[in-house]
Amino acid sequence: MTSVFSSRRRFIKVLSGGIILPALPVLGGCGFDMPDEAVEAWHHTPAPETEIRRWALSHALLAPNPHNLQPWTVDLDTPGRITLLYDRMRSLPHTDPYYRQLIIGCGAFLELLMQALAARGQAAVLTSFPQGEFMHSPDARPIASVDFIEGAAVTDPLFAQIRRRHTHRMPFDTTRPLNAATLEALTASSPQSPVAALATQDVALRSALSDLAAQAWEIEVRTPRAMRESALLFRIGRQAILQHRDGITLTGAGINFANMMGWMTPEAVTNPQSSGFKQGLELGRAQARTAMGWVWLSTEGNTRALQLDAGRAYVRLHLKATELGVALHPMSQILQEYPEMADAQASLYRALRIEPGTRTVQMLARLGYASGAYPSPRRALATLIKDAARQSLDQGGVSHVARADP
Repeated sequence: MTSVFSSRRRFIKVLSGGIILPALPVLGGCGFDMPDEAVEAWHHTPAPETEIRRWALSHALLAPNPHNLQPWTVDLDTPGRITLLYDRMRSLPHTDPYYRQLIIGCGAFLELLMQALAARGQAAVLTSFPQGEFMHSPDARPIASVDFIEGAAVTDPLFAQIRRRHTHRMPFDTTRPLNAATLEALTASSPQSPVAALATQDVALRSALSDLAAQAWEIEVRTPRAMRESALLFRIGRQAILQHRDGITLTGAGINFANMMGWMTPEAVTNPQSSGFKQGLELGRAQARTAMGWVWLSTEGNTRALQLDAGRAYVRLHLKATELGVALHPMSQILQEYPEMADAQASLYRALRIEPGTRTVQMLARLGYASGAYPSPRRALATLIKDAARQSLDQGGVSHVARADP
């Protein structure tokens, strides 16, 4: 019986190319054999005559966001205005208990929205939290409002990269070093922002950050409630991807077959004795080890408005990396605010020579060179618009997302 089980595991490994994709990639999903409908938003630009707000939103919904939750709803009831609301059904209570990372994702959404409006020549003004910031968790108050104003707008040079931007989650090419000019161009991608961007390729600091990122990855994988939260967001195989069009996508011939046979499930991958768990753990270590540089974003303070600013700065950084041909992958597990991560986070602040309480590190990402990034699924635009989303739920539509037990 043992030999049969071992053979089955080897068979799954061969079918999936030797790697079962990891449980915890942040800001999106990854996979092969992606259903066309799930990634249509990346490849289809609406016609120019499309109503301008919907045209702009078709770009904004491509923003990176934690676990690819896409935690946004928009209200278009007021002409000439787009109101961004937080979808409270889309949360990460264990890995993002204060909603900091999810609000960063909303900031990325707003940046792409403003870029798209400018590309249509529409001047607009963005107001963060027009009815005040929430404290611990989002409520019914808007995250932001975007109002059209008189005047012309100039297309941002980074706008051309929106549909080319993808997150590279596999190990990077360690034979291709970064250079100082590339790092300087990246960190200058958000001029006049309250967010400071710093990067390093220094061997000693790079190695220290890689060790800390690998340590944080292992802490998260070995923290059962955090690992389960991610596993519940697995979209395994084409059917699940098409049903949800969010979360962490796992697909490809081997994984699809294993799922069909009942061998590839969230329960199996969260079992520390399973092959999938061990391969996911090792892939996270390989991601950290192959970083050829690191970039981090910090703010003086940690207000909700500053978290939105951090999201805007992050997506600009990623668009600039795309323009330069640089692979970028956030590894911000170490910044998550749950007790098991506290010591590693303190070590990160020491490594970056940041005194806690003076600045808040909002994002940490590895840099390098790689090929083969894949687009993450995106929900249809109609489901993001408030009335359409409410109507879908009233009619018994697909629930937003599987939630971890509190």
